[in-house]
Amino acid sequence: MVLKPWAYSGGEQPEDGGPGWQPFGPAGPLYPINPRLVVEPWAWDMLPLWRLYQGGGMGGAGHLPDAGGSLDQAAVMIEAFGLMTATERELSPDG
Repeated sequence: MVLKPWAYSGGEQPEDGGPGWQPFGPAGPLYPINPRLVVEPWAWDMLPLWRLYQGGGMGGAGHLPDAGGSLDQAAVMIEAFGLMTATERELSPDG
């Protein structure tokens, strides 16, 4: 599943010799190259910030990336967090 990045460990080609990865399930597109390698490094850096913003996945109050309150945050960052949350919800099995 696309929400489990550890499922994409390894190199460029599937270790089982298969044709590729289908992170969105059998009806989704086939990726001949490991999808993990397509994501830009800066995008991976967003994940821990986003999880902290969500309360670290523990259900508590989240942390903002910059000092100050909500209005002191970069609009693009808050918008990105919203997109990431919406995408996670859409990709989750019960979404």
